[in-house]
Amino acid sequence: MKKLLTILAAASFLVSTSTTTVVSCTVKSKSINSLNFNWDLGVLEEVSQKEIIRAIARVNDIDLNDKRGIELLASMKFDYNSTVSFFEEGTTSNPGDKLTFISKIEATPNSKVLKGSVNITFKATDEAVIKSQNPIQNQEKNLVGTWWNWGNTIKDEHNNDKGLGWRGVFLEQFAYNEKNPYDIINISSLYTKAGEYQIDSLNINDLTYNPHPKPENPGWPYDGDNDDTNSHFLIDRKKRRETNGSSKEGFGKDPKIITSLGGATADRMMWKWNQKNQLKNKLKEVLDTFGLDGLEIALSGRTLYNRESQETLSQAVKEIMVENWLQGKDFYLSISTRIPWLLKSATAMNKPSVVPFIESMDGWFNDISIITYNLSRPVNQIIAPETFTVDGVTYEKGEKIRSNLSPDIEKAAFFYGTIRALLDDKWNPNSKYYDLSNKPIRIATTTPFASSTGGFGFEKNSDESNLEIALREIYKDTKVSNPDVARNIVGLSYFGITLDQIISNEKPTEPTKFNHGSSLSKFIEEANKLNKPKK
Repeated sequence: MKKLLTILAAASFLVSTSTTTVVSCTVKSKSINSLNFNWDLGVLEEVSQKEIIRAIARVNDIDLNDKRGIELLASMKFDYNSTVSFFEEGTTSNPGDKLTFISKIEATPNSKVLKGSVNITFKATDEAVIKSQNPIQNQEKNLVGTWWNWGNTIKDEHNNDKGLGWRGVFLEQFAYNEKNPYDIINISSLYTKAGEYQIDSLNINDLTYNPHPKPENPGWPYDGDNDDTNSHFLIDRKKRRETNGSSKEGFGKDPKIITSLGGATADRMMWKWNQKNQLKNKLKEVLDTFGLDGLEIALSGRTLYNRESQETLSQAVKEIMVENWLQGKDFYLSISTRIPWLLKSATAMNKPSVVPFIESMDGWFNDISIITYNLSRPVNQIIAPETFTVDGVTYEKGEKIRSNLSPDIEKAAFFYGTIRALLDDKWNPNSKYYDLSNKPIRIATTTPFASSTGGFGFEKNSDESNLEIALREIYKDTKVSNPDVARNIVGLSYFGITLDQIISNEKPTEPTKFNHGSSLSKFIEEANKLNKPKK
């Protein structure tokens, strides 16, 4: 190991102060190399973006009151590929010894705060450094389920809502349920109803900071004008955590709960750079009030055209993450995208693009969630790079990988071709989409009850879903040619829990099973066996 690192040090390690492109000509960024910082970070038990940022804060006395320091930290990215050992020739060490390493901190791409790069030093074990160089492979795969309180219009295949009514699926019914297969609950959606550049009205639908008092015998529901039931649940959950260190209190599950910022109906959210602090404070207020564990960025519409707005949000979210990290808290960050928003040409041609979010938050987010449904427009469909057959369905080379119109479920071949073409750069080297081959990817799916195309589901007399068939084929076909494809799929996402609860239970208000989520979760458990770190 040390011999290899020494060769790398001699061959490729550069003491660099190179600059990165700055998005705005009206905001002057500062060279990271000019900061009067101590870059000797001391001993690290873990080497990661989070621990590097915490260490820089520690040795430079940056705390929660140092707003400028937090802004600077949120503009830095740890370049884990640059790490090399630093030791004198002829010295020896034993396994577990803390060795000195040199690495690099860069300004985040598109940053309006910093530019360039600087060297850092720290002491860590070989094992910790090797682990840091395989961040995706060390990430446990999990299942996200989207839940909403903005009204239930979903019914089962017999057009029956089974008594749930407009707002009938409550968090309390399933969050701690032992049968709940979802590791992360994603609440849809956090947005503003007031239009562009408006921040004060940001809230999660009709959740309220001050719910009506619970009646002595509440029943279901006991709501006033706002969603009192779910507001009470989230606020009470936060209080249990603050008191007990956990929100379980003897329950079988304690999933993370995050919220989705944006959505199809929130397509006019934009912010100027000088609104960054106001935006950060409002987001923090919502997240803290309801005790949430993170955020999914799921923006659409005009925000995806506006690069200043994207960088403003990116910086605000990263500053919230830094503040959480300095308090010893985790923060789960996901970026959701439809496939057309990944086109390489979109940014240069001023088309809607999620790529600026991916670049600005690279090293910070946990995953990129790719939406594989509602691809009804042929212009948005991927072209097969070669002829392939999956589960009896063949797509010819050069053919558009078209999806079925609902209410039919999708063919497994659609999922196979779409997912593999996006993630396997060796199978699809001429892809017109942004390179995701080294990014943690979550595959997002739903049923025909909530999408126009691309429905997840089971063929009659089959207990294996169309998506599971596709992923198994991808895992098999890339095992030798490109094993990182399977490793880089860090989980699945299902839209949504509301559907699963209705479809799977005769009495959804007392759910005992979640058939779709359980199927996806079972596959994830099996796939985790493939998610072992490289030796």
